[in-house]
Formats: sequence, C-alpha cells, structure tokens
Amino acid sequence: MRLSRSYAPVAVVCLTILFGCKDSRQAAAVGQREFPAVTVPSLYIDPQSRAEYMTMHYWDRFDFRDTVNIGSAVGVTEQALVDYIAIISYARYDVACKGLVHLIDLAESDSAAYAFFAANLERYLYEADSPMYNEAFFMPVLERMLASEITDDTHKIRLKMIWNDMQKNRPGTPAAEIHYQTASGSRRMLSAIRAEYVLLVFHNPGCNACVTLIDEIVNSAVIKAMQDRNSLRILAIYPDKQLDEWEKHLHEIPSSWLSGFDYNMEIDGMETYVLRAIPSVYLLDKNKNVILRDVSIPAVEQYLTLPDWNRQ
Repeated sequence: MRLSRSYAPVAVVCLTILFGCKDSRQAAAVGQREFPAVTVPSLYIDPQSRAEYMTMHYWDRFDFRDTVNIGSAVGVTEQALVDYIAIISYARYDVACKGLVHLIDLAESDSAAYAFFAANLERYLYEADSPMYNEAFFMPVLERMLASEITDDTHKIRLKMIWNDMQKNRPGTPAAEIHYQTASGSRRMLSAIRAEYVLLVFHNPGCNACVTLIDEIVNSAVIKAMQDRNSLRILAIYPDKQLDEWEKHLHEIPSSWLSGFDYNMEIDGMETYVLRAIPSVYLLDKNKNVILRDVSIPAVEQYLTLPDWNRQ
C-alpha cells in the first residue's frame, strides 16, 4: 500500500536574513548553544540576492568537526538545516543546487557530520511525507553523495536505485503512457487527450489527503479559468486494483475531470510511474512532456501564471 501524503506544516521558520526578525528558538533550552549565524552584507538588498548570498555562506561559521553539533546540540543543527532549506527556496534553482553541493563538500570534513547531513537532507527533501519534500533539490545532493568517497558501497547501491527512480518522468522528458478505463467501461490513453496542459492526478479512494487536494484544485481560480477555456484538462488516475473501493468513491471526482483506473496495472507492475505517496500531481504540456512532477497546486498555479516567455 502506498503512503498517503501528509500535508502537516513544517516547523515555523524565521527567515532572519530576509525579513529581519529575531529567532530565539535555537537558544530556548538552558545551556543549549546557538547556531553561528552569518550576517548578510548590506549591499544585498532584495530577498533573492540575500537568499543567494546565504545559500553559499550560511555554513561559513559552523564547525563540522565539532561533535557537539551532532550530539547534544543536534536539535540546533537540525533546525539550522530546516531553516537553510527554507532559505534556498528563495534563490534561483542553479544557486540552490550549488549551495546544497557546497554543504555536502563541507560536511565531508568529518564522517559523522557527513552521515548526519546526508541522512537529514534525504529525510527532508526526499521522504514522501516530508513537508519540505523537493526532489529537484534532492537531485544534486544525491548525485554528490554518489560521487563521494565517504559514501560506502552498500549505501551507494541504495542511492543508485533512488537515482534510477528519479529518472522516470523527469521534467523535460515525455510522460509514460497511461492506459486507463473509465467508470463506463471505455478504454482510453493519456496521449489521446487534446489540451495545452494536462493536470495528472494520482489518487486513492478514501484518502483524506486526496479529498483535500481535489478541493484545492476545484477552488483554484487559475485552474478553473484554464478549464473553462479548454486549455487544461484534468485526468484523475487510480493506480491500484481495489475497484470496488474506487467505484464507491467516484463521486469525489468532479464530473468535469477525466477519470479512470490503470486496467493493465502498468503503473504498479512495470513501475512506469514511481508513486511513493498518494496523492501525486504532474503537470504535462500539450505533447505530454512533463513540466512539473509530484508538485503542489500552488506551484502549478505559479507556473501557469508565468508569462509565456518565462516558462521553461
């Protein structure tokens, strides 16, 4: 059974470098050390430039060889990492990738520090139920860990399996074909859908997170406007085989959507899509190339409202 995706909020992050608020949480416990924060030079004014400076300099004063940082003060270090992940989301993607690789470079100075940061970057960026889940950020981390001499061969085998999974349906590549059967019994294909964009939604019957996601899509003014112009179609796919349950919950799928189940069980049996958690959302272009994978609805809305010249 696939994990039902959780949307639990991440710990509140106080982005001091961007908004000037003072974060006292890290020193809340008596005797607990504080993270050695770096000051952003005053010439960096706007949030993006400040975030990009901190992306590359956030760890400048952190001692990766001090075992206290991953021992008694591990909570401070973990919170610092959570804050760092939040900060790099304000930077350009290429800069964020450089910062993450730089973090691994620094952590390699001590095997215990490397183990801590490698494990927690995977935990926060790749575990399906993480509220900070971001495969695009995890990819450069994964590639750097695969190249590291510190990563042992057994661990590299597992990381290589993850890397292989992440190659499937990557943004910029053709989405794997889906053969689905509707509630009326007709059989159709993903590739036959004619629209400028296809929002592909994988769901399970009786999944609370799925119901929440469906409501979010239905209430999206951006998506509704594109549906009304027939420039976006939504395809809801049930990838498993409990068809009685699927039929029982069909009323949860809006009538304006296309909907069906994977009657050949290709998704599960052939792993044409790696669905580590449900629900999962993909945005495809008119040629059924993947634009966004396993993404939030706000991210879909953000992409769809970009000027044409700024879409990649």
